[in-house]
Amino acid sequence: MNKLFAFDDYNKRFFSILLSLCIPIIIQNLISSSVNVIDTVMISSLGEVSVASVGVANQFFFIFNMCLAGVLGGSGLFISQFFGKNDITNIKKVTALSILLGLVMSLPFVIIAFVSPESIIHIFSYDPEVVSLCRNYFKIVVISYPLTAISMGFGVCSRSIKNPNIGMKCSAIAIVVNVCLNYALIFGKLGFPKMGVEGAALATLIARLMEAIIMVWYVYLYKKDYMLRFNIHHFGMFEKDFLVAYGSKSFPIFLNESF
Repeated sequence: MNKLFAFDDYNKRFFSILLSLCIPIIIQNLISSSVNVIDTVMISSLGEVSVASVGVANQFFFIFNMCLAGVLGGSGLFISQFFGKNDITNIKKVTALSILLGLVMSLPFVIIAFVSPESIIHIFSYDPEVVSLCRNYFKIVVISYPLTAISMGFGVCSRSIKNPNIGMKCSAIAIVVNVCLNYALIFGKLGFPKMGVEGAALATLIARLMEAIIMVWYVYLYKKDYMLRFNIHHFGMFEKDFLVAYGSKSFPIFLNESF
């Protein structure tokens, strides 16, 4: 026990690496979760109905976010192992599968929120004003769900190859964009129209779009030799044994996060 916490060179290096990985991940998770919550905070001056409508939509997003984290959890396990073996081909393959699964996971949430938002809203409220405002918020913000799947997918995979900073930076840019656009679009500032709840949804959508664009730009254009840079032929490399192994590790994580 004493050796474990001894302040020798080995432990100094270990804890230095640990902190360099953990702190950006903590900050990114905090910021990323706050993007949608900020809508609720900034919309509060418009009244209780507006707060309730945005709050309902954010409850639905929270469920989606946790399910997405569960789907992507297995990717971190596999990529970390492949990174230790310097197996670039399988890293790209798992990344491709992660993005695909994230997009597939977002589809039922998008369809439910877009086609039948009342089925979600009525769990929380039957107030006609809340239902109307929440429906308007949903029809815009729901487009951001697949974008969140892309940025979160690359972010999780980047952590597993010892690069958590890119996800943190993208999330930081997203929250700044969201706050600025919320101010402009919710309250009609800086020459923009006053859109209220719909303005909050549009600000979140643009922030998520910026986050995804920067992440994809980094992977495919800025870092051309980046380990996660997969292409279309990697989607044809999903052998049965690989999918079974991935599912056996990922499914329990998905169930845990979802429940």
